[in-house]
Amino acid sequence: MRLFRRDDGRYYALLDPGYDLFGDPVIITFHGNVWSRAGGEKTYWVPEEGGAIEKVYASIVKTRIRHGYREVTVA
Repeated sequence: MRLFRRDDGRYYALLDPGYDLFGDPVIITFHGNVWSRAGGEKTYWVPEEGGAIEKVYASIVKTRIRHGYREVTVA
């Protein structure tokens, strides 16, 4: 699980790779605003091809970084 926050500390994104009930690989992202109740969740279903989950995960991380998010270590 990886946590990303914007430099102002207001917005966050949490990425959690795993498997759904059918055993298919998925990546679940949670995003929101710390100061309000705004936010949401999105599930990315990933093809079972070799290495596909890593490619999709890297793509999501790259997009978050491009949008001004930085990774934060979770204690």
